[in-house]
Amino acid sequence: MKILLVGSGGRERALEWMLRRSVFVTDIVSVPDDLGRADCAWCGSDMFTGIGRLAPYASRKEIDFVVIGSEASLVAGVADMFRRNGKP
Repeated sequence: MKILLVGSGGRERALEWMLRRSVFVTDIVSVPDDLGRADCAWCGSDMFTGIGRLAPYASRKEIDFVVIGSEASLVAGVADMFRRNGKP
């Protein structure tokens, strides 16, 4: 399973560490870039200024599952946008 991890803080680093322990996870793509996590995952090279760019990016990267770590992303409607686009 290929996962898109949205957020750039310590919480997301902890989520990534736990997700990588799963035998079902094949890859984790992190947005926005976070050099602090560069040792843990390939970080998406695009910086996102609007949530509308995330869905096409996830489709291009063939993402299976999205994990949103930050409250700001949730408040901005990122989860709702992915739900509308059929991504869990």
